[in-house]
Amino acid sequence: MNKWLVSIGKQVADLSYLNRDLMNLIYRQGTIDINSTSFYLFLGDLHGNIKASIILAIRLQFLFNIPLQAVFQVGDFGFWPSGIIAKNEDKHYKKGDSLDLYEIQNSAYYRDFFILGIEEIDTLSAPIYFIRGNHEDFHNLNLLSQNKPSEVVPGIYFIPDCFQGVIENLHLLALGGIITDLDRGKGKKAKVEFKKSQQKLMVDPRLSSGALFLGLPTKTTTTDIVITHSGLASREDRDGSKQLESYLYNSAIPLHFYGHHHRFSLGNVGKNTFSIGLRNLEFVSCG
Repeated sequence: MNKWLVSIGKQVADLSYLNRDLMNLIYRQGTIDINSTSFYLFLGDLHGNIKASIILAIRLQFLFNIPLQAVFQVGDFGFWPSGIIAKNEDKHYKKGDSLDLYEIQNSAYYRDFFILGIEEIDTLSAPIYFIRGNHEDFHNLNLLSQNKPSEVVPGIYFIPDCFQGVIENLHLLALGGIITDLDRGKGKKAKVEFKKSQQKLMVDPRLSSGALFLGLPTKTTTTDIVITHSGLASREDRDGSKQLESYLYNSAIPLHFYGHHHRFSLGNVGKNTFSIGLRNLEFVSCG
């Protein structure tokens, strides 16, 4: 399971390979001592396994004995508010996606999903934010605000594409979907490929244009984190974006998180940015 607990500008704790037994062992040994008051959890692809991610977040609160300030998820969250009806109608759906969002929003006791015990630390009070993946109910996502985060069920929010602003004291830049580079290039072949990519971007709701990064200032010092669904061209075999990578390479942004590729990776991009690829949420015998 991918588990990153982050305190911006102070600590980054790599929890990407912890399971329940190992977390309990570390807690009993008392080997973790992080002096911070603001913690954020960043999660990879959930594909609808929202209940499991909430349990994970509460376990981490218990481990560190401090409540999370917010949970951020990098797309393929499992936004299926209409349940199986939407999945049957959407040709781009993922068959393995769970329908936890549908179950939570239709429950008369939805807050029970956020509670594991009687102590305050056993309740997840932190809001959950997610961006668009390539397996979502795109029709219903398009009905939400494209300018600011929208609350889809109490405590869970969708961050629209190209959002730039402050969420939970973090300055964020977010872009969902599979980032597709648009480069005119030179020659007849490059021109044909450019037109094909343009046309595909217009009709395929799974995609986003990498050209969106071309108009953004690279030397901004106000943005803390970039969150994208897909990753870097130099790191991933497919669906990686050169335009995203070029933007990060020349930027002053400290952190970048992405998912989509279902594997863990990390490394520097340029002099200033640390880019982290998050694995998808997995299930093992110990939970």
